[in-house]
Amino acid sequence: MRIENIALSDIVIDSPGWDQFVFTYPLAPGKLTASIQAAGLQQPILLAPRENRHFIVLGVKRLLACRELRRSEIPALVRRTDSAEELLWLAVHEKISTAPLNIMEKARVLWRFHENGQNDLSALRAKLCPLLELPPTIEAVESYLFFARLPEWLQDRLAEGGLAAASAALLMPLRHDDIEATARALFDRGQPTLQEARDMMENLLGICARDGCRPGELLATEALHGLLSENTLTPRERTARLRDWLHHQRYPRLVAAERAFRTLTAPLEKQNGIVVHPPRDFEGTSCQVRMQFSNEAEVEKAATGLVKSLADKTWEKIFELLRDGEPRM
Repeated sequence: MRIENIALSDIVIDSPGWDQFVFTYPLAPGKLTASIQAAGLQQPILLAPRENRHFIVLGVKRLLACRELRRSEIPALVRRTDSAEELLWLAVHEKISTAPLNIMEKARVLWRFHENGQNDLSALRAKLCPLLELPPTIEAVESYLFFARLPEWLQDRLAEGGLAAASAALLMPLRHDDIEATARALFDRGQPTLQEARDMMENLLGICARDGCRPGELLATEALHGLLSENTLTPRERTARLRDWLHHQRYPRLVAAERAFRTLTAPLEKQNGIVVHPPRDFEGTSCQVRMQFSNEAEVEKAATGLVKSLADKTWEKIFELLRDGEPRM
């Protein structure tokens, strides 16, 4: 192949599907524009002819930089005989040879092959997951195909490392028109750990299933709108409050039992230096007591306090709560 000077007006940039061979994300050329302006374009781009126009295969940032500089032509190599699949493989091998791919670039690789007619997810898993250093599972393929359809601000977060793939994948069960509101609540206004995000999604979907509403509708209610729009809260504080609200709404009786348990055990813990743990999710009738002492006086104080708590029937109320769901106060 020889290098040709191709008019930028002959290269498809704005029409739908112009980036069918492009995996780079984000696309902004950044400092490359200034570099080309100062030293010129050092390497030609690669193009593929389609219906009297040219599509970019390699060098999209160089192309966009030259466009920003209002160049009329760009040096290019033109692959005239390759099929779409051959061009995709050429692009992906070139991409992985230059730098590690971010989450969205991996998602775009899978999506471009999928768009090209590769609908067999097992084939995508076998051919591309090892190349992209992804788990060789159908679940991984489905997750990354999902990422390619997320709102742009979420794709930006994934590409820059501000959102983990596992967290974004929690949005997969949602309808398309619920993804934006849910993602804003969890990952834009809040800052949850992966486990916190899992808990909130589980409770959000559980409430919606129980009450016959959709996540977007629930998150738009007055109570949650006020919480999510409260600007005095830090992202971590907002996450904690949203998580507590969802937990309370889904398990009101469990939350009431937790509060009653803490009311009963708080004096024991404060006065005697012991910590009382209920059974997980209050499924059981036994509790655990943890004690830690550094001298005999502390042991004596705790023993006295325990005897007193037996006399005032605190333990009777605790076990009544575990057994019946509510104590006799």
